[in-house]
Amino acid sequence: MSPPAARRANTAVRSTKGSSDPAGRPKRDYRSAQHEGAPVSPPGRPKGETRSAQHEGTPASESTPPVIHLVDDDASLRTALGRLLVLAGYEVRHYRSAGDYLLAEPDDAPGCLLLDVQMPGPSGLELQAALQRRGHRLPVVFLTGHGDIPSTVRAIKAGASDFLCKPVERQTLLAAIESALALGAGRGADCAAEASTGAGTLTARETAVLRAVVQGRLNKQIGADLGLSERTIKSCRAELMRKLGARSLADLVRLAPRWLAP
Repeated sequence: MSPPAARRANTAVRSTKGSSDPAGRPKRDYRSAQHEGAPVSPPGRPKGETRSAQHEGTPASESTPPVIHLVDDDASLRTALGRLLVLAGYEVRHYRSAGDYLLAEPDDAPGCLLLDVQMPGPSGLELQAALQRRGHRLPVVFLTGHGDIPSTVRAIKAGASDFLCKPVERQTLLAAIESALALGAGRGADCAAEASTGAGTLTARETAVLRAVVQGRLNKQIGADLGLSERTIKSCRAELMRKLGARSLADLVRLAPRWLAP
């Protein structure tokens, strides 16, 4: 990869809603979708050809790359994310809205949904619920500029693999997608079990805080409920993250039901 390309690949992907695409982009750029919902693939590679893991995040030893279904109303962000994911070895399909995705009726090819929360029409959370009712099993990674604890908890409880906020670093995004694909392939259970080996030592306070976090309560609210300072709650949450091996709030919410009595 040339130095300019490397610099582009390592920068955070940022949302630029309302801005136009940079001028001078070559026509029919393979890295951006020519049609909404159409697959985006690198040139010069026959369909079905095995891809080598030349870039971090590239699925190795796969005859057909996983399909990332990118649902976001920000066209410039879709283009940027599409380029990054194609360079990582994935096939990318673009959708401007939740409705576009539902109308496209995607096939059952291995992959995942990369989904915004706030969009015109149905939200990302509403799309997730609709897909569940239809029995769709693709793992979901949320990527939004409007993240909050209640939305994160709702998404993870509904089965989302991760909940990321814009702008997102390349490494973080690719790691979340790899985890989602592993979850979709049924390989995530062992990793979750390993991560939770320390949870048997939770104190009564930690258990109470964990239960409140899963309910979507804010630190200030949890502190008021338990008669503790907000700083103490933050410290307790940090210890919970360490003990459960959680890397994010999404991880913490996903692991919590294993350690909380009904």
